[in-house]
Amino acid sequence: MPPTGSKKTLIRHAPLLVALLALAVCLGALRNGFTFDDPHMVVGNPLVTGDGGLWPIFTSHYWAAQEPHGDLYRPLTVASYWLNYRISGAAPFGFHMVNLLLHGIVTLLVYVLFSRVAASMRGGSDPRALPEVVALAGASFFAVHPVHVEAVVSVVGRAELLAALFVLLAWLARGKTWIALPLFIGGLLSKENAVVLPGLLLVEDALAGRVRQRWRAYLPYVGVIGAFLLLRIMVLGPALGSVEGPFTGTPVFPRILTATDVLGRYL
Repeated sequence: MPPTGSKKTLIRHAPLLVALLALAVCLGALRNGFTFDDPHMVVGNPLVTGDGGLWPIFTSHYWAAQEPHGDLYRPLTVASYWLNYRISGAAPFGFHMVNLLLHGIVTLLVYVLFSRVAASMRGGSDPRALPEVVALAGASFFAVHPVHVEAVVSVVGRAELLAALFVLLAWLARGKTWIALPLFIGGLLSKENAVVLPGLLLVEDALAGRVRQRWRAYLPYVGVIGAFLLLRIMVLGPALGSVEGPFTGTPVFPRILTATDVLGRYL
């Protein structure tokens, strides 16, 4: 049964609707000041407010303004603060506005991705029917989910937003590897958890029953991860373990059990 006129209108404007929904539920963030680690990473960070340019950002660890040593490498996120500071100054409003817009764009990309995945699982039939309804429902849920609050309303949460942005863009561009791989690199340089992209591609292929046909396509992503680890070692040294946080000094096995329990609670 083809969509009715009202359904067609809803489907046509669905991408805009989910993006506006994401913006609407977080508008209060524009009144916020700097919170959590924001003062240290933004206005109190010489890499952001100084005149050294971008090069020191890409040759320093994430907490270089506070600690002589660190094991986090997120230069693209810090570079976004550097650019933000030069456009909007030190006022919190400009930084929160960028985070809000990023959340809207990420939600829009989630809608596009859900639509594509739903259509592929349907065998490519009418892309304006069920897949779009599934995408609208899923993206709307994503837009308002409270798990995103810290990432959106805290400026330092931008690392999450940028990683999500680049991962989703790379996922959508997976058919054009020469576009997807640079986007994947952008995600890794924003926050390390962008490394999940190959796993997400594998899940999509498994749902569509095409893993065997596409397994070679994962190899370039593995190569990018290797190159990123090499770059990270060159800048930070060989240490990969956490030097701060609640897991400091905790043996590996309890870490795995705790992470598994937390993931189960989230699910």
